[in-house]
Amino acid sequence: MRLLELSANKASFRTVRFKKSGLSLIVGKQSDPTDKSRSHSTNGVGKSLLLYLINFCLGAEPNKQLNEKLPDWQFTLEFETANTRRFVTRSTENQSWVLLDGKRTTLKAFRQEMGHEIFDLEEGAKHLTFRFL
Repeated sequence: MRLLELSANKASFRTVRFKKSGLSLIVGKQSDPTDKSRSHSTNGVGKSLLLYLINFCLGAEPNKQLNEKLPDWQFTLEFETANTRRFVTRSTENQSWVLLDGKRTTLKAFRQEMGHEIFDLEEGAKHLTFRFL
């Protein structure tokens, strides 16, 4: 699996594009490295939130706070598996469903499909899941 892009349905969210090859690093850039003031640090630029949103798109458990803090938001993660581009969209409103390549499916079915596609997991495999792996 290779991540390609994370986007949202709100203009205030800046789309994140991952490197096409090699390693993508998530770092905060300080405009003036000589400025040691805490108010000008890389805290609060969204590094952890980005990781959380990737996790959310990849089938994390529903989180009530997302709906409270980001109502009406939808996040779309574009990724590639076996040279096939896939898109998963998840809404903060109804977190039990995802859109996988434009088709509405349950969170459980999404996890099972990804487990089979990425790890060749058979349905009902105990203790081995897409999310766990």
